[in-house]
Amino acid sequence: MARKVEQRLSYCLKHQDRLTDTRCSACLKPICEECTLATESGKFCGNECYEKRLQSDQRVAEMKVKDAAARGPQMMRTILGWCFTFLMIAALYFVYMNLPIAWKGWLAKSFKGLWKAVKGAFGH
Repeated sequence: MARKVEQRLSYCLKHQDRLTDTRCSACLKPICEECTLATESGKFCGNECYEKRLQSDQRVAEMKVKDAAARGPQMMRTILGWCFTFLMIAALYFVYMNLPIAWKGWLAKSFKGLWKAVKGAFGH
C-alpha cells in the first residue's frame, strides 16, 4: 500500500529535495506547499497559471452564453418545421377527401403499384 502512495509523489520543480503530491491546476507541474498559490479555483504554481485559468474560465462562460442565446432561435425553427409538416399533411388529407370519387380510385391503383414497386425493391 505504501508503495502506491510513493509512486504518486513527485519532487517540486523549484525545490528538488521536497516530495509532493500537489500539482498545479493549470499546467500540472508538481509544486510543494511553499510554491503553492491557493485560490478558490484550485492550487497553482504562480500568478501566470492562475491568470490563464481565469481567462479560460471567462472564455468558457462566454461560450455558454452564446450557446444559450442560439438555443432559442434553433428551438423556434424546429417547432416551426414540425408545424409546417403537420399543416402540409392536414392540407393533403383535406384535398384527398374532397377529390371526386373517380380520382380517388385512380390514386388508389397508383399507390398500389407504387407499394408493389417499393416492396419488390427491398425484397419483401
